Amino acid sequence: MKKVLKLLIVLLALATVVTLVKYRTLSPCGMLKKEWVERARQQVEVASARARDVAEDLGGSAERIAADVGESLEETAKEIAETVAETAADEKSLGECVVELWDMKVGKR
Repeated sequence: MKKVLKLLIVLLALATVVTLVKYRTLSPCGMLKKEWVERARQQVEVASARARDVAEDLGGSAERIAADVGESLEETAKEIAETVAETAADEKSLGECVVELWDMKVGKR
């Protein structure tokens, strides 16, 4: 019984350390916020890559213009996405954050 208890304590400590390293917080809402921000950034990067591909198809001058405009828009879109994610997470209760984070991690969303 003592071995099982020690093992559980070690597993809990390990999970805490991994969580702190990955998210730098133990707050479920803070973890959810970071997950949402990362997903939003990835979506912006995918959209930017598609836009660059379209610009390449249009030719050299269009590609240069698209690159200049794209950089500004990409940064703005990332900032907007981060703000939306942070605001959405701040409006959730602790329980809602836990459920949402669980659903994200087990693949329901």
